[in-house]
Amino acid sequence: MKESDGAWVGGLDDEGARELAVDLLRYFEAANALMPEKVEGISIASAWLSMLDSSEPSHAAAATLQERITQHSGGSAWHELQRGLAAWTRWRWGGPFEFEYKLTGSGWSEAYIGQAGQWLRPTASYLTDALRAFVSAVIAVLQGHERVACIWEEEPGEFLWLFERERDLVDLKVIWRSGWSAQPSDLDQWFTPPENVVGDLKLRLRSSPAAIGRGVLVALDRLLSDVGRTGYEQSWGKPFPEAQYQQLRRLVGKHD
Repeated sequence: MKESDGAWVGGLDDEGARELAVDLLRYFEAANALMPEKVEGISIASAWLSMLDSSEPSHAAAATLQERITQHSGGSAWHELQRGLAAWTRWRWGGPFEFEYKLTGSGWSEAYIGQAGQWLRPTASYLTDALRAFVSAVIAVLQGHERVACIWEEEPGEFLWLFERERDLVDLKVIWRSGWSAQPSDLDQWFTPPENVVGDLKLRLRSSPAAIGRGVLVALDRLLSDVGRTGYEQSWGKPFPEAQYQQLRRLVGKHD
């Protein structure tokens, strides 16, 4: 996972963004007495705080502020304002959702998932029917379920995929656990996880249900083109999740 230059992994939530905006506003107000050009920083930080206090902040307004920031320079405060606003925008509205899935050997698979420069390559063994479980979780999200999870087991350890939906945005966390935990008996499907999930957070991103559904469907189409249904079963040891694939296609069509 890329965590270069101290960027906020997965974005900056409302609470963190508000703390940063308040701190930067105070800095620009203090600096303005000596450097009148800092008034633009006051204006931008104040506008950001207004958006944070709004019940329905505007993505277009946030993009306009981001453009205004890039037209100025002035040291670390400007850099922090630009980076912080970009991270909050990613948190609030998500970004392009990238997903790939491939078979890497007999009974082994690997995914690539990424957004805005943050990425992860979670792997899975045949101990769980990883793709079937994952697609069933995505289907549940598209159907409106608010809290969904699935498991990819390693040997040992596991990746837990946790989807939390709020209206038209999904908060997706990929969590690593070094051991196998007690879970529902059928790990080849999605399930409702407990409230307090314990583990090592490896990736967090936010995207719309439709974008996630489309991204996964494209990955499945590519997988079938590369190995086919027969090749998939020979390599994975279990049939391709045809019913889930067709259901996902129907649901994605409804969201387009």
